[in-house]
Amino acid sequence: MAAVFESMPRPRKPRVDLAAVDAAALARLYAARPDVTTAELAQHFGVARASVAAIVARHGAPLRAGRPALPPEAVARVLNLYRDDSLRVAEIAELVGRSPSTIYRLIKQASRAIERRGTGN
Repeated sequence: MAAVFESMPRPRKPRVDLAAVDAAALARLYAARPDVTTAELAQHFGVARASVAAIVARHGAPLRAGRPALPPEAVARVLNLYRDDSLRVAEIAELVGRSPSTIYRLIKQASRAIERRGTGN
């Protein structure tokens, strides 16, 4: 019987409703400080990252377009570090200040670009 409960999903965290003052402060910080990520705001205010966008939208602040792309030199550096096996993906991510999933995505995009070029026959 214990195995049944182990395979069941864990309960969701309880919903956190911010006080109006806190929600307004979150929206003001979001708009005024583009250097502060939504993850940092979520952690500071004790809400989910997705909730940050919803709260900001309710307060009328324009949503961000997302994180700026890595410059081509940084992408080349990531790919070189990955190809020469000098660092693991998590270490590369920490080095360039991005998530491991972003690094995996860059590697996958580069692999597809090479496949599309073909063999040159």
